[in-house]
Amino acid sequence: MNREERKQTCRHFKNESGAVMVAVLLLLIALAALVPAALQMTTQDFSRTTNFQQSKDAFYVADAGIEHAKDVIKNGGAYFSTMLPGPDGVPNSGGDDGLFAGVGTQVTFNGIDYNEVAFNGGTYKIRMYDNEDNADGNAAIDAYLDADFSVWVESIGTTADGTQKTIKALVYKYEIDPTLFPAGVTMVGPRSLMNVSGASDISGGDGTNGYAMDGTLDPSCDGSAGMASESGTPYYDNLPDCSNDPALATCFLQNGTPSITGDGGSPSYTNGQTDFVQDDAENLWQTLTEDGNGDGFADMPDNEIFGSTTIAGNATGGILGTLSDPTILYVHGDVTVTTASGPPSTQAEGYGILIVDGDLNLDGRLQWNGLVLVGGCPTCSSQVSGNGKFSVFGSVLVGGDPSVINMGGIFEVRYSCAALQLAQQSSQDNFKVVAWLEE
Repeated sequence: MNREERKQTCRHFKNESGAVMVAVLLLLIALAALVPAALQMTTQDFSRTTNFQQSKDAFYVADAGIEHAKDVIKNGGAYFSTMLPGPDGVPNSGGDDGLFAGVGTQVTFNGIDYNEVAFNGGTYKIRMYDNEDNADGNAAIDAYLDADFSVWVESIGTTADGTQKTIKALVYKYEIDPTLFPAGVTMVGPRSLMNVSGASDISGGDGTNGYAMDGTLDPSCDGSAGMASESGTPYYDNLPDCSNDPALATCFLQNGTPSITGDGGSPSYTNGQTDFVQDDAENLWQTLTEDGNGDGFADMPDNEIFGSTTIAGNATGGILGTLSDPTILYVHGDVTVTTASGPPSTQAEGYGILIVDGDLNLDGRLQWNGLVLVGGCPTCSSQVSGNGKFSVFGSVLVGGDPSVINMGGIFEVRYSCAALQLAQQSSQDNFKVVAWLEE
């Protein structure tokens, strides 16, 4: 390359470097203009991330409150209509309506009372209130009465930095309230036939109080009638036989020496009652035996037997439950309690709920503490019979068309709220959240 060519090349590079410098300056100006926007976006993203984290933390605190309230409701043993008025049991008094006894401290927030509990550096405030189930038709009263086994639970979670989140859950718990049952022994359906020819003793209480499980009167338990039937024809005393007479809707033979006491005089027998009828018994049976997940087994029973079975007359525990661990035993067929060797006091003992979709035959001795439901299914034709001994603390329900009790042995029933409370405890698995709201 000669000297002139080298000069031309140098002049070209000088011109190019000037253009590059201008382009670089323009790029720097553009970047400088973008920096504030980028910084603002970064700040906003950080703020959104922080707010999301704070909201999430508050949600977790509120959720802990929901879980606490659910645990109290599920395992506390109390009924919704008992819990809604608050620990003092009196509606619209003391500012404790909807609060949980013995939980945290009582505080007022936005004019509403809550149980407040410290949690993870923050707090959650919880309460319960009735959904709109129109239990009484009076809004002021309905707030403290439950008619559909459902209540709302509210939890307000507050983190250490003051962030709040509110969660509401509609919870359902099937309740076996003693007041459901009008008598120690209730027979439902269009016809009720009862032959008590043994030395039987059926009592709903002393006219005021029901019984504790030790056989003493329980002042906390309102008494009931000794016996009640849905069918309305008056019962007949000391007839030779009426089991095949369709003209008698209700036939009650007292050929032995039965004692039937409780509310309403002696004998304490209410016929034509409408408090608990066949539809109610079928609904109860449906709830207790429902296969909600479609796996071929009822959801609530702890033990389910397909077909008929026998129970030894000295059996305890196992499928029969215990006082500390009551059970739901569901039998798709007949149950026969057999005789057992031993002293006359030898007997099988069960605790919780016994559901029999067939006949309950008492050859031996059985004491059940809780609820006995025989013939509750829509297609059942069942009876309670035998020459053994059938002792119940709680309540006995017999359904079918006709519903039949034919006891030649000893039939003893004591209406007991405490025993029915065992039935309530054994049904705790039927607890679920049916709706969820986040605010």
